[in-house]
Amino acid sequence: MKSIIFLTILTSLLFLFVINIIGIAPALGQSFHNPVAAIGDNPNIPLVVGRVIKIVLGIVGSIALVLFITAGFIWMTAKGEAAKIKKATDIMLWAAIGLVVIFSSYAILNFVFGIIK
Repeated sequence: MKSIIFLTILTSLLFLFVINIIGIAPALGQSFHNPVAAIGDNPNIPLVVGRVIKIVLGIVGSIALVLFITAGFIWMTAKGEAAKIKKATDIMLWAAIGLVVIFSSYAILNFVFGIIK
């Protein structure tokens, strides 16, 4: 049973990662053959950092989504066992805290880069 859950989580992460890259790369003007083609000879540092932050946020958001789905699955299959319910709520709590930290860091970086420009 654990191997099926692990395989499902791994497949979901891979799928979400591919979806994020396909959705983000064209919006950033990157090609899959040469990911630095949009940067050119004279890189704009805030632009490059912004692109990296957007990609990382997409990946982290996908991981958080998978954690919430996994926690929900554990909770639904707990059959009233307090230990499993506690584990699921802990996963949800830490995933939510992680999202708050990630969005806070994004807001801080956005503020700092706004001042630098």
